[in-house]
Amino acid sequence: MELTPRQYRALCSICDTFLPAAPGWVSAVERGVPDALAAALDFNPRAVDRWEFLNLLDIWDSSLHSFIEVGSWSQFSALPEEDKQKVCDERHFRHYAKRWDFCT
Repeated sequence: MELTPRQYRALCSICDTFLPAAPGWVSAVERGVPDALAAALDFNPRAVDRWEFLNLLDIWDSSLHSFIEVGSWSQFSALPEEDKQKVCDERHFRHYAKRWDFCT
């Protein structure tokens, strides 16, 4: 799946937030995780799922999203690591998953 530069930047930032570089370990981006995820999208038979994922990436790196989540007008990819981790906190995702009925 071809991602726009903005979508790719958002995906790289999300991946590195979950798996940052550490002593003796390379980051998710260095391991090629964003490229593997983008390639995996091609195997999803549901076009609506691919469309939703791409729209999520578009919104994720917007200044408005960061402002709503952590009170900063910076794009997610430009936030300090601490703020990125707040946005990606598991409890935060559970709240939205329940709210949007993603969990069963």
